[in-house]
Amino acid sequence: MIELNKIYNKNAYEAIKEIPSDFIDCVYIDIPYLHTQGGTSASDLGARYNKRKLELKQYNEILSNNKDVKKHNLLRVEKYNAEKRLSLAEMDLGIDYSIFDDLCRVMKKINIFIWCSKLQILDIMKYFVDKKHCHFEILTWAKTNAMPTNNSMLCDLEYCFYFREAGLKLNNAYECKSKWYLSGTNKSDKEKFKHPTIKPLAFVQQHIQLATKPNDIVLDCFLGSGTTAVACKNLNRNYIGFEINKTYYDIATDRLNNLDANGNYSMFSI
Repeated sequence: MIELNKIYNKNAYEAIKEIPSDFIDCVYIDIPYLHTQGGTSASDLGARYNKRKLELKQYNEILSNNKDVKKHNLLRVEKYNAEKRLSLAEMDLGIDYSIFDDLCRVMKKINIFIWCSKLQILDIMKYFVDKKHCHFEILTWAKTNAMPTNNSMLCDLEYCFYFREAGLKLNNAYECKSKWYLSGTNKSDKEKFKHPTIKPLAFVQQHIQLATKPNDIVLDCFLGSGTTAVACKNLNRNYIGFEINKTYYDIATDRLNNLDANGNYSMFSI
């Protein structure tokens, strides 16, 4: 039985089946971003992951067969990058969109925030606007110190889409209604909680305060380092969180007890 104000080291696709229908007031998720073109079913995700594994295996074979000393260090760097891409695969291969049906099932009314990559926008819009006929807003986190890029525009924006069912009212709080948030790239939070895609707590709290009331239930089934749960704790909202990665689950658990990933304690929520 899923309990309130608790986080679970579980697979979102399986754990959400344990939540009753019409139980959740708001969903707030930062989904694994899709950075590679392709399908979005469970089999497509598996195919992309296997492609990464094959790429790494090829580098291992090339390195073992390489006789050119000059190329050795270059190949080692390329292999390291392949290993890193494989280790981060769960966060940049996208999701199986079939979970949206379950998310809509568990919500009392559709009331959902979704952080996503540019490649996921059209699919998500088709589901919630074309299929579910939701109202929507595009919220942005603008970064003041994005890394330079070659032959492309800066990656200085991240997108959060907010979908709500007709008739669902927002709280009348002016300070929570801004559609953009301006800050640096959140380097200090990344160092504290060891998560590469952590979002600003202040912006998350702004969203939850706008779309929910005290004691409402908020679900985050891709919890990461626990930002949504901390925001709910600070705002007197109930939360349920799922995180499949044990390392991030442990970090999120410690964070709810005011400990960062380096073991530092704070008297205040972090």
